[in-house]
Amino acid sequence: MKVRLLATALLVLTGPVIAETGLLYQTNFSEFPVGDNNWAGTEGWFTNSEATTTAVQGIDDQIILGLSKSAFLGFNEPTTGWTYVAKVFNHNPAQKGSARIEVDTLLGVQDSTNGKNDSFFVSVYNIQGQFLAAIQFSTEEETYGIWRDNGQDLTDTTVDFITGELQLLVLDIDLINNRWSAEHDGIPLFTNQIFTKTANTRTFGSLAYEWQVTDPSPANHGDNWLLVADCRTWAIPHGQAKVEIFQPFISALGQPSFQFTGEPGWTYQIEYTDSFSDWLDDLPGSRFEVTETTQSIEFSDESSRTKPARFYRVAREVTP
Repeated sequence: MKVRLLATALLVLTGPVIAETGLLYQTNFSEFPVGDNNWAGTEGWFTNSEATTTAVQGIDDQIILGLSKSAFLGFNEPTTGWTYVAKVFNHNPAQKGSARIEVDTLLGVQDSTNGKNDSFFVSVYNIQGQFLAAIQFSTEEETYGIWRDNGQDLTDTTVDFITGELQLLVLDIDLINNRWSAEHDGIPLFTNQIFTKTANTRTFGSLAYEWQVTDPSPANHGDNWLLVADCRTWAIPHGQAKVEIFQPFISALGQPSFQFTGEPGWTYQIEYTDSFSDWLDDLPGSRFEVTETTQSIEFSDESSRTKPARFYRVAREVTP
């Protein structure tokens, strides 16, 4: 375990948090300029000083067919054994009224061709720039796989990743209760584990993507690299974890109907399909913004239907 501290002087240079709860940030890098060294310096992302001109981070276009723009970290020779690109949030759940932080990021690790293998991390730091926890992707032969780092213990999740492929990493972090869960491409990595065993204040200061060279000399780096296709981060308000949907019924007017429960801070959208080829959300009166605790919502499909069967689902998003 290494003690890690992001440069706090850089933290104050970035823009303000977009919202107290709800979507904090999202990008698919479509607005970033293509080229070496261009990940840091755009939309508030920053890096350590050694990585601003060494082409170890940047923006690619069509590196994977159909992907458009994506960010990369690694490949070229660094001047230090630890390199990061980070985004500041400075979000304190206790002050902002949020229950959890959720991070969704589509990423992949490209393996080395020079026989040297390094590690990549998705890490969380507090507002003071102090390390809290991380997910490690190790490409070393002896430790290959995905590991959980709580600042004291490094734990093997026993789940491997496939190099050269994009996979979705989802983090669900409860900073107040010091617990978190994670999944990788829909496979649980761990559930309700201690988030950090450090004594550092638990706030969501910044999210970092990191590259650690295994060899003591940065010149002996692997030509492996991390590709990040997108990043979405939410502050989830307090509310029940799941929507409870009751038995559907036919109303007195002969319309398909059902009831479900909602919680403040969430907006609920009824979606439907007649064929499962696509889901639509254009039914009249099918969007609900909840303002009361455990609010009961009833929906009836008043539209004309030409198909013999129709299927419904309830989609939930954080109210802006």
